[in-house]
Amino acid sequence: MPVLVAVLVYGGLFWYPVRAAQSLIVPSAQEFEKARTAYEATTGAFPNSPDPATLVQQAAAVLASADAARQAIADAQTRLEARSPVTIPVLDRRPPLPLAHDLRERMLAFYLGALEFVADMDGVARYLTEVAAVLPKLDDLRGTLGNPRTPAGVDAVIPAARAVADQILADLDALAAPVEIGSLHEALRAIVGTTRGHLDELDGVRGRAARPILATLVTEIGVQLDTFQTTFIGGPGVALEAGLAPRMAELTGQIQSIREGLARLRDEHGLDDVLVPAASN
Repeated sequence: MPVLVAVLVYGGLFWYPVRAAQSLIVPSAQEFEKARTAYEATTGAFPNSPDPATLVQQAAAVLASADAARQAIADAQTRLEARSPVTIPVLDRRPPLPLAHDLRERMLAFYLGALEFVADMDGVARYLTEVAAVLPKLDDLRGTLGNPRTPAGVDAVIPAARAVADQILADLDALAAPVEIGSLHEALRAIVGTTRGHLDELDGVRGRAARPILATLVTEIGVQLDTFQTTFIGGPGVALEAGLAPRMAELTGQIQSIREGLARLRDEHGLDDVLVPAASN
């Protein structure tokens, strides 16, 4: 009888690392896959179109997917934090427990970084959506100004044109630009400020040389308005260069590292129930 008990105890201890790793990782891998899928749905929607209307639609897609991503990531994080591995000296050092414990820490690190990144992407997309509301007012300003050729023509349109330009500036000032896109915000304000200054110059043109000077200023205002739209389209690129791109690459590397660890548990340690995410496109 004592021998049988000893055999059973030894068998239980022998299989403990495998069972403990399985208990920790099988549900965690399933939750990780849900979080990863939601995260990549958000990053995959990041605006990159040269067309303003399409860019705005892409920004809206980020906003729509970000809430679901935050919920999935936070849920996986909460469940994994509650799934603390039991520690038993000596046995904890036996495979595959060290790898399972390491994967838990890697997943937690990914969840933390992914939540912060999704929040920052949401901020950039929200800003682009808000700035997009200003774009029609550029056309209003262009239409209001028209193409005055004489000081009298300027007098007829300048008050309304100034009012539109001032409203555009007020709209931009009301926006809170994320750090990643702060330089874009300042560039857009500078463009509208320059346009507003040209309107004042138009109002001051008098005398014989009025016609060519007016034509030059009106043309320059048109150029500035075109530049505003071009600068807006470059907004996502500004955000990527300001730090989003390397952070996205780091998180992609973490996903790959977790995927490789899960594959090792399945293929090298016989944890057949472990879900290994497919490689991202």
